[in-house]
Amino acid sequence: MLEKAMSIGLVAVVFGSVPVSAQDTAQNTAAILQTWRTACADPNPDLAIGYLQEAMVTKNRLVNRVCLRQVLESDNADVRSTALRIVVGSVPLIRFRVSKPEGEIGNNAQLWSYIQTGLVFQSVDGDPQNGSATWQSLVANAQPNKNLTGQVDVFGTGLRWAGRVQIGVATSTCRLSAELTQGDAISGTFQCEAGPLFPVTASLLD
Repeated sequence: MLEKAMSIGLVAVVFGSVPVSAQDTAQNTAAILQTWRTACADPNPDLAIGYLQEAMVTKNRLVNRVCLRQVLESDNADVRSTALRIVVGSVPLIRFRVSKPEGEIGNNAQLWSYIQTGLVFQSVDGDPQNGSATWQSLVANAQPNKNLTGQVDVFGTGLRWAGRVQIGVATSTCRLSAELTQGDAISGTFQCEAGPLFPVTASLLD
C-alpha cells in the first residue's frame, strides 16, 4: 500500500494537477460551444440560418465549425445551401480526394500522377454571402499562379468550378462539379478537356 501511495504521489508531482482556472476555462468553453451547437441545430430553418450568420460574425473558429457542422446536418435544402455558400466563400484551402476512373485513362496518365494524392485549390476573393470565390489550382505547380485560376460558384447544394490547371509544362481547361452528400461531405467529378471523369470527394470542415 505504501509503495502504491508513493507511486501515486510521484505521478502527481511529475504531471501535476489541472489548475482550477484551467478547469473553469474548459467548462466555460464547453458551455459556450454547446449553446451554439443547440442553437444551430434549431428545427426552424429560418432560425438555424440566423444563428449560423451570427456564429460567423464572431470570427471564432471553434464556434464557426460547431455551428456549420450542425447546419450541414440539416435536412432542409435552403439551410444546407446557406452553409455551403458560407464555406465556399470563406475556406482558404480545400483538398479533394481523387479516385481513378474505371477503364483506360489514356492521355490523362500524367494528370493522374499529379492528383492521385489529392486535388488542392487555394481560395482567394471569397464572398460568403453569394457563395463564390476564385480557386487557384495546385496540381503540377507547387505555388499559386494567377494564370491557373477559375471561378467557383454555389448553386443550391452543389458547386461548380472551371479554370486552368497545369499538367506537366502545359495547361488545360478543367471543370469540377460536386454536390453535398451527407453532413460536411461533398462529392462529384473532375475533368480536364474531353478526358475521363475523375471521382472526387472532400470534407468541407477538414
